[in-house]
Amino acid sequence: MPEMPISYREFFRNPVIGILFLSLFAITYLYIDNKSSYKDIITKQEDRIIKLESTVERLQREVNKRDSMILSINTKINNLNHE
Repeated sequence: MPEMPISYREFFRNPVIGILFLSLFAITYLYIDNKSSYKDIITKQEDRIIKLESTVERLQREVNKRDSMILSINTKINNLNHE
């Protein structure tokens, strides 16, 4: 078992310093854990963004194609009405 930087005897003599040391250790652990969680979330969101961008591009092409079909049909209808 690794030796702690503060012994039980020192902790018993000065519990405030011991608690501060343990708090510092806990805060450091939580900070590192939180940072790694954010990195995982960012990576997942980047993948999701790439998929959504490709979907948006595909849908935009479909909208453009439909718009062109509508314009073509509208032109034909206008031509038939003017004859």
